[in-house]
Amino acid sequence: MYRRNIKHILGALAVLISIFIFYQTWLKPHYFHETPTPPPQVIVEEVSPASTAPVGPPQERSAPEVKRSRTIDPVSIPVARHSELLGAIHDELEKHNVVLAETKLEELPSSILTESATKRHVAILWNNLGILKERTGGTEVSVKAFKKAVALDPPEFDCPP
Repeated sequence: MYRRNIKHILGALAVLISIFIFYQTWLKPHYFHETPTPPPQVIVEEVSPASTAPVGPPQERSAPEVKRSRTIDPVSIPVARHSELLGAIHDELEKHNVVLAETKLEELPSSILTESATKRHVAILWNNLGILKERTGGTEVSVKAFKKAVALDPPEFDCPP
């Protein structure tokens, strides 16, 4: 039986695996950083000596869960002549001024929606508005904004009814 020397293949494979491990542990960007937990709060209660009621075990207070944002981040405004208007709407959404952002989106001139890239950007803004409205008022309140987002930028596939 013919035997081959595969040391050169094993050596290259070991180098590739070590580069991969190095990238995964030190160089890979971490998109979801863990937020540091706040130090536990010590609550000091004054107990009067006249009180004869039994003292129960201290209750632990759980920290509220930090919800991650599901908004879509518009990378850049595609058309320079609309950048000021769309940038102002984006700023209002980041400030959580839902009412002002909604009125600005509804008052957009129809000339903005003629270009497909700008239309997609406006759809992202409507989607982000819907997400903010869902957080504050629930799903029923946000449906209008989501429907406008889908109307501006429909999905590439058709869903069965």
